[in-house]
Amino acid sequence: MSTLYIVLIGVVLVFLVASLIYYFANTDHYMDNLQSIRKSYYITALLVIGVGLIIGDFKVIIDWKSLSLIGIAMIFIDLSVLSTPDISKIGKTEFQGSLYVRNAIKKNQELIDASANKVKKFTEVISKTADYFEPLNQPINSDKYKEEMRKYLNLYADTFQSNVSIFDLDITNDSEEELENVEKAFRNAEICYNKHIEDAEWRSELIQNLLKGVAVKFVNKDEKDLSPKTKESLKKVFIVAYFGESYNMLIGIHSDFVPLNAVDASHILSLAQIFDWYMV
Repeated sequence: MSTLYIVLIGVVLVFLVASLIYYFANTDHYMDNLQSIRKSYYITALLVIGVGLIIGDFKVIIDWKSLSLIGIAMIFIDLSVLSTPDISKIGKTEFQGSLYVRNAIKKNQELIDASANKVKKFTEVISKTADYFEPLNQPINSDKYKEEMRKYLNLYADTFQSNVSIFDLDITNDSEEELENVEKAFRNAEICYNKHIEDAEWRSELIQNLLKGVAVKFVNKDEKDLSPKTKESLKKVFIVAYFGESYNMLIGIHSDFVPLNAVDASHILSLAQIFDWYMV
């Protein structure tokens, strides 16, 4: 067996091992890039064969049987490993790419349904707001304000087994002091959720977004692109900055059970504003 035959087999094996690692590391990215992976697989193999033909290591007339077998093996590997037919529907030659699409559609539908339920609950809380606040007195201090706000926000959060935490922000008109206050509250959030944002640049970006009133997902930079399975093991936390008439604060919403998203952050911030309208 010539050296290039060994090289070709080695390249295919390395490619398969790399694809397997990529698949388990990030299945979604793998499926999104499957067509590019398959093209790279064939192009790499053809380049090796082409080099062999050019330097004379492969001879078409002599080696045509071996080359044909290699070609068939490569196609078999592509169809059986890279594309992976759905064995339950093998007669229809239905591949895992279509299965991935169906799963993606199912996940999207679940997300849509979950968002619809959250909007429904938010609307329900709004519809009962006037009656809720009618017997309440205006808070006499910041502690009472936070206590009553937490109770009101939990009308929404409790439904989805989420917890609301409030981190004080001192009121100031100085932009530098405001930044320091947000950083201090952000550190308190890190202590509360037992999570340290390691990358200084990413941490600064999160804090700047909070200053702008943008809700942030409380994750490290390297956790943004993890696979969904890995993300499920992380604490689900969103933080929003609330600047009211009399009090400022960071509000954290956390859940170990129900996936959180920007919809929850938006609803919590809206309810905080409504609370402020009634109670200040």
